[in-house]
Amino acid sequence: MTTLGSAPRLLTGATGFVGSHFLLRWLLQGERVVALARAGSASAATERVRQALTVAGGSLAAAPRVPAPQAVCGDLSADLGGVSPEAQKRLRELGVRELWHFAASLQYEERHRDAIFETNVAGTRRALDLAQALGCEWFVHVSTAYTAGKRGGVITEQLPRRTDGFNNCYEASKADAEHLVAELCAARGMKLAILRPSIVVGPSCSKSTGGSSTGIYGFARELGRARAPLRALGRPLRLRGEPNTPLNLLPIDWFIDDVATLVKSGIAASTIVHHTLDSSPTIHEIGEVVAELLALPGFLIEPAAAPSTPLEQLLARRTAFYAPYLSGAKHFERARPFPHRLTRDDLREYFAACLHESERVSRSEPELSSARKRLGAQS
Repeated sequence: MTTLGSAPRLLTGATGFVGSHFLLRWLLQGERVVALARAGSASAATERVRQALTVAGGSLAAAPRVPAPQAVCGDLSADLGGVSPEAQKRLRELGVRELWHFAASLQYEERHRDAIFETNVAGTRRALDLAQALGCEWFVHVSTAYTAGKRGGVITEQLPRRTDGFNNCYEASKADAEHLVAELCAARGMKLAILRPSIVVGPSCSKSTGGSSTGIYGFARELGRARAPLRALGRPLRLRGEPNTPLNLLPIDWFIDDVATLVKSGIAASTIVHHTLDSSPTIHEIGEVVAELLALPGFLIEPAAAPSTPLEQLLARRTAFYAPYLSGAKHFERARPFPHRLTRDDLREYFAACLHESERVSRSEPELSSARKRLGAQS
């Protein structure tokens, strides 16, 4: 039996934010990794992965020379992940014994429930089937610390309790996926590790978004877009929440380092691990930083606060996903201490970079739209 990290691995979600950063680090270290990507050919799959690695590398303080990735065509909406028998044979010949499952839908709205569960639960089942077909000994499932749902207080490194309820479909689907992984790995004799990061942000070395556009970045962008009318409001923006609630932000490079330490220590089978900070900035601290950067009068964060103007009501709808995370403090139990902490200066740099990137994209949108129209006319 192999120990985790000692054999070639197959990676899903390589074109996503988290997966691409992990893959880049592994390739730079000379690890043997094959990426699964949706494409019409192996060369097209490789090119998609290469582009994602370029974005990930470009977000680092010193952009590295991106190593050439190795990829196979696949699609987790199909049986056995859409990997052909020929590709499966090649993966077995390469000695792949680990499948690291990063792929997931980050949608959360009830109207997308079927699609979310199809990707996050049914897609995970197909990844497990592929791992079994390849003879993998390890299945590593990248989940989220927020499978805890509406539960507050101390969150243990155990399977989530479905009876606590969830804030959205994303949390519920990831909780169901954890139970599925535990059940099928036990039945099939595969070792498992469930990794639970908190809210992953870009690299600590550059404070850039790292290619991410979701999570806290989505919230900051919505505020950035509305900065002019928010300034005109002439008073603090009302937000419902608890100002002392910590928001557990985790730089992607710290996440990768934490996983590397875990693997090096000799991870046991059937392990659930929180990748979270022991000390996190509060909603109040983040609000102060964002208000400073946007030159806003500030935020009124209170449990009973309610939007009272059309602008506040619109912003509340646009940021509905984030509302549950402004209250209900959670303390994520960790068997291993994690000494890192984000300072106020770190927060300022992160949000400044996010707003700068958002403005740059906004300025380029008319040009991109015009280019798309020209391409359409030529095709």
